[in-house]
Amino acid sequence: MNFTSESYELYSEDKCKELIEEGLSKIEKGDVSSALKIFKEVQKFFPNHSKTNLYLANLYSIQDEKQEALKSYTIAWEQRDKLEKQENHYVPYQSIFILLSMESIPKDLLKIWIERAEEFYFEYSRSERIIIDFAKQILQSKSS
Repeated sequence: MNFTSESYELYSEDKCKELIEEGLSKIEKGDVSSALKIFKEVQKFFPNHSKTNLYLANLYSIQDEKQEALKSYTIAWEQRDKLEKQENHYVPYQSIFILLSMESIPKDLLKIWIERAEEFYFEYSRSERIIIDFAKQILQSKSS
């Protein structure tokens, strides 16, 4: 599909869904850069579509664009009332995972995401809880 930003002005919610499906299809085919381009456009013209930021965050994470991934996870978190329950607990965990992978871990952000993850702590798998507990230890060791 060849599209321009101007063409989105007239897009309906159905067109939004069609583009999201196209973006997901690109992901399934391993075409991350095309999927990213599509989801950026969807976000631009449909900023309240909650899953778009979740998809963007995941795509940025795949491309190791950690700051962009965190920005998109933050927006997804702010729109969490529109997400499904399992997606809500996914966002804090993924954000913590990204923060832990940074060369210099921003402890203020880590603290925020740990607090958000606490609400879902017992919904996480054992391995996810281990990562969260490790993040808590990192935070405590930096506080000492």
